[in-house]
Amino acid sequence: MTNLRTQFPVFERYTYLNTASSGLMYKDLLAHRAQLDQKFMEGGSVFRNSVYEDLERVKTTLTEVFNCPQDRISLVPNASLGLNATLEAFAKGQRVLLLESDYPSLVWPFQSRDFECRMITQNGLSEESLMMAIRQHQPRILAVSLVQWENGMVITPFFLSTLKKHFPDLIIIADGTQFLGTTLFDFDKSGIDLLMASTYKWLCAGYGNGLLFFSPQLINLLQPKTTGYNTFRSAEKSTKPLVTRYFEPGHLDYMSFESLKFSVAYFSKVGFDVIQQRISGLMRSACSQLQAAGFSLNTTQHPIHASGIISVKAPERIIHFLEANNIICSYRNGLRVSMHAYNNEEDLSRLMSALRNYS
Repeated sequence: MTNLRTQFPVFERYTYLNTASSGLMYKDLLAHRAQLDQKFMEGGSVFRNSVYEDLERVKTTLTEVFNCPQDRISLVPNASLGLNATLEAFAKGQRVLLLESDYPSLVWPFQSRDFECRMITQNGLSEESLMMAIRQHQPRILAVSLVQWENGMVITPFFLSTLKKHFPDLIIIADGTQFLGTTLFDFDKSGIDLLMASTYKWLCAGYGNGLLFFSPQLINLLQPKTTGYNTFRSAEKSTKPLVTRYFEPGHLDYMSFESLKFSVAYFSKVGFDVIQQRISGLMRSACSQLQAAGFSLNTTQHPIHASGIISVKAPERIIHFLEANNIICSYRNGLRVSMHAYNNEEDLSRLMSALRNYS
């Protein structure tokens, strides 16, 4: 992982423990983007002559790595726009089960529309209690973040696939923004009907790119209302487009999605299994050292339900103290420390040294 770390110059200036807020730009991606900008500058519209084919190659890469067929992928600027557009294609009045304190961009789109929203608390949440809540509330839709943004708890795809076997008619919607890029993932085995993700965090793909993965079951239920030239790729509407293209009504940021393709391939070459092992090792070490130093955690330490996010009970002013020491984290109802494969034990040592000096 030493070679991976050298790709990220931010570590020359900061102890960066904030991937849950923003992933990092790296040297190879910067060089790739510079080449694309150079070609655009020199070629103008000629540069975009193959844009449709190139964007399909983005989907090919996503298919190869995450096992969602190309015809069930939509490219979107971010997860929030993707979810809002998709919900407009749902039948109204359906009951949806949501988690209190889940990410607002997942919860609010349901609450602002004609859905019957039922909320369940995250306190003491377990797979068993979530299963019981589904039996109790009988929702048509379950919408959850795979990784909870505040405390890092993971609702595993394996568990969701089990849910799907028990409740085959349940539509499972999952936000993968804090998940994709941290471990291996097989969409078609996950039981998820709609996965949306912004990919600027753990995939380090930069801003302005996101994705939607659809199950065949959900594709057949949708009645999309968003549309535009890019949906039909023609002014005549001469052919019936794929359902997924309704969520791509206008031009897409070619540079951003080329960045997504590049980053997915780049981290896939590193190995998402290797990345998961690295993150898990850092997490175990961090939890152990924090507790030994007397800090209480809001984060589960169960290996199946742990992510790259740790939440530490601490006052909000601690963020300013850490920033003064060039240590970058976030505050989300606790000190949120997030570690990716490019982090190392030296980062953790600097964090612990600063925390011991905090008063």
